[in-house]
Amino acid sequence: MTSSTLAYAARLFLAATLALTAARLLGLTNIYWAAMPVWVVIQPHREDMALRAVLRVAGTLVGASIGIAALTWLPVPGIALTVALTAAIGVGIAYRIGTHWAYGFTLMAITIGVVVMPALGMGADAIPLALDRVACTLLGVISVTAVNWLFTPARRAPMPPRPNPHFVQQLWLRMAAVAVLTGGATLIDAHFTHPA
Repeated sequence: MTSSTLAYAARLFLAATLALTAARLLGLTNIYWAAMPVWVVIQPHREDMALRAVLRVAGTLVGASIGIAALTWLPVPGIALTVALTAAIGVGIAYRIGTHWAYGFTLMAITIGVVVMPALGMGADAIPLALDRVACTLLGVISVTAVNWLFTPARRAPMPPRPNPHFVQQLWLRMAAVAVLTGGATLIDAHFTHPA
């Protein structure tokens, strides 16, 4: 292992440790969520890392907000439809964009499930769960960016275009599959109140 690889690993370890420690000190419930952004926000170029950081926070905020709104104002079938549409739209836009910019839509699609499923299936309070998710995301993003910013080089050339163009048929198939699976899972989750 080279010294640069060891230094990189040490910075990631430090960023994850800072995020986990801050989450623990703040009394957050799911502190492991604070470490997760560390591993996915880090990028080889500074601009890409900054973009991923912003998109992770934005996608998490949007997904959590939609989940809370659905749980607050809709009956179970409406919640399932909202989860299905949000996840399908997020996956569809992410597939269509196909570059770093897609990351926020991916996080929106993931976060709505993270907020809604425990609330329906296990009776978790959605608002504290969503706030916990957002706070942990912020802690992870801040930690990884602060620790790695000075050590991450700037991009010297524009980001290359997407290597493989998207296919419309694949786009609709992916969106339909995600809508059916997430909507169905939400309905099942609402009717069986246990973690399984």
